[in-house]
Amino acid sequence: DFLRIHPRSPLAGEVRLKLAESHFRRQDFAGAQTEFETLAQENPKSSFTEQALFLAAQSAMASMASHSLDHALELLTQVVTINGDFRWAARNEQAAIERRLGKWQDAQALYDEVLKGDARGMEKREALCGKADIFFEQASVDLSNLQRAVGIYDQLANEAANQPHWRNQALFKKGVCLEKGSDREGALATFYRILEFNP
Repeated sequence: DFLRIHPRSPLAGEVRLKLAESHFRRQDFAGAQTEFETLAQENPKSSFTEQALFLAAQSAMASMASHSLDHALELLTQVVTINGDFRWAARNEQAAIERRLGKWQDAQALYDEVLKGDARGMEKREALCGKADIFFEQASVDLSNLQRAVGIYDQLANEAANQPHWRNQALFKKGVCLEKGSDREGALATFYRILEFNP
């Protein structure tokens, strides 16, 4: 109602952002995407344009439309171009999409870009985990990829020693790799490390 009655209000952008977020929370991803993209188009110089584009891409990724992943990649490219706070998160999301599309090398290149860049710790940990996941997913092609995945999961667990979310995720995935590689004792010991962890 507000946007219909006061379309030129200086508060219209903030109201549209709240409207888009409410669509997203209700899992109306198409509605959320429309509102986020409208917000970005109507306010190209605004401080929340980058966030709106990023959330529009996430909405597109969550929808079931056949062309949605391609459109999400386009939106994330716009976020990267802005070169703001969401740049590295956008790169990680692009890598996740490339993985879903089966483009492993493109995903690896994007994760490497995040790891070599000036991304924050959380974004680097996400890229490291994603990179290891790719090796795990490709173990059926080449069994040596399991060992590469184990090495990266170890690195992640060590770097995130006091962060249960990343440490435990890395150790769990390492355990799954060891189990898949028929090292049942090593897998069991790794799973127990998670259970015994008390930060």
